[in-house]
Amino acid sequence: MNDETRIVQIGERAFAALRERGILPSPENYLVWYTHLAGENPALSRMIRLLEQNRDSFDAKRCRELYARYFLRSDMQRTLAEATDRIKGLTERLGDLLAHSGEESARASSRFEAAARALATTCGLEEIRRVVVALDAEARRMAAETRTLGCELQRSSREVAELQSHLERMQREVETDPLTGVGNRRHFDVALKRLAARSLEDGTPLSMMLADIDHFKRFNDTFGHDVGDVVLRLVAGVIRRGVRDNDVVARFGGEEFAVLMPGVELAEAAAVAERLRATVAGRRLRSREDGRDLGMVTLSIGLSAYCPGEPLDRFFRRVDSALYEAKQGGRNRVVVRDVEDRLVNEEELARAGRAGEQARASA
Repeated sequence: MNDETRIVQIGERAFAALRERGILPSPENYLVWYTHLAGENPALSRMIRLLEQNRDSFDAKRCRELYARYFLRSDMQRTLAEATDRIKGLTERLGDLLAHSGEESARASSRFEAAARALATTCGLEEIRRVVVALDAEARRMAAETRTLGCELQRSSREVAELQSHLERMQREVETDPLTGVGNRRHFDVALKRLAARSLEDGTPLSMMLADIDHFKRFNDTFGHDVGDVVLRLVAGVIRRGVRDNDVVARFGGEEFAVLMPGVELAEAAAVAERLRATVAGRRLRSREDGRDLGMVTLSIGLSAYCPGEPLDRFFRRVDSALYEAKQGGRNRVVVRDVEDRLVNEEELARAGRAGEQARASA
């Protein structure tokens, strides 16, 4: 049997298995059964055989559970799949409820119209009383229907709010470095694209710094990874507290951190970088066990500003080049490159800072 014939036969068996169990042959459900029948995932096949031996119900819900377990590899993928199912169920429930409410409203309208016609042709007090009683009963029934609809809408609103909160929490977790609590590389990449686009649109300045912990490997090799983790958390905390809330802080690599500062000119960003460097250098590490001095931590920092419209990789390379020069120049220092990739000295930065202050004062 050639491969093409085998694939067709397995596909037909997968469709037959889904039909036999009354399961919609969606791409996800088909993938579960095709993979099982083809023997491509032994763990999945063992689970399906176990479920069948235990005579567990094998429906669409069970298929979705298997798909989530064996084919969705990340927490975010699973969360999005669960969210999709919940939203689908929510919209179907609301659709049914609103359709039912519409049908009930139409029937009530017909009954009200019939009562109005009866009143127009009735002159006896007893007949009028019966019509009024019927109208009162109909009004009460419609009020109850309306309350039910209102309660269901409130419940659905709460579900949507919970779902939104869960997705936002997952998004934060996906973009957060678990050790230090600041953003990770993914968070940085997303923020850089967003802030660069804003800079291009309205001319908002954007500065970036890369900070690298000097001799970090020596801390790890000498004192162990636990001390290395303490150093990483220390530096992350100093940087996070030393910048504004709307600045983006991310752990970019093993011992490297990146900071994006929207709305900040290069001279001001250089002053921030120097404060961060001095703050970290002013800390000394001591062992919690015996109080011995573990030495000081220092940072080398590279800094530059974004030229609106330039490729983002060029912007990053310029900042990285400044960081490299800070390392080569003796470490524990800040090196700045301008948008033309020229090294900027302290005098030029001070002059640019004064010019910026004067411009803001006259604005």
